[in-house]
Amino acid sequence: MRGPVPCRPENYLVFEGDKLYAKNLGELFANAKKYLEPEDSEEQVYPEEVYEFLRLLGKRLGDRPILPQGFVLQVYLLVYDLKLGVDGYTGEKINSSLVGQPDMVYSLILTDVWDLLGKLLGESFKLSVDEVLKQSARN
Repeated sequence: MRGPVPCRPENYLVFEGDKLYAKNLGELFANAKKYLEPEDSEEQVYPEEVYEFLRLLGKRLGDRPILPQGFVLQVYLLVYDLKLGVDGYTGEKINSSLVGQPDMVYSLILTDVWDLLGKLLGESFKLSVDEVLKQSARN
């Protein structure tokens, strides 16, 4: 069995001074499945809904650099928009199977998204996101 295509987090991370940015996430998230799933496996590591969420998130983020705080914010804004079915930036209807799902579905997707960040963007970005999540939980 052949494993997934290796992902190179260094292609998507930028350090400026003491700040860590992720960039080109649109392209990375659009192709996340090839980086995370074995090519010839019958069973997926992550459910299709996670890849759909990443695709939508990547479309929203594009190639702009983003700090971990901004990344977390964009994830939660996407969940909010999916609940409503309308893109809060454009006002356009979102066409996705994820629109209008129960809160539990979004919670399960987010659990996987937080889990797979290290595989796609490396441990340094994942740890930064984890810290943002811990700080927001305290507030």
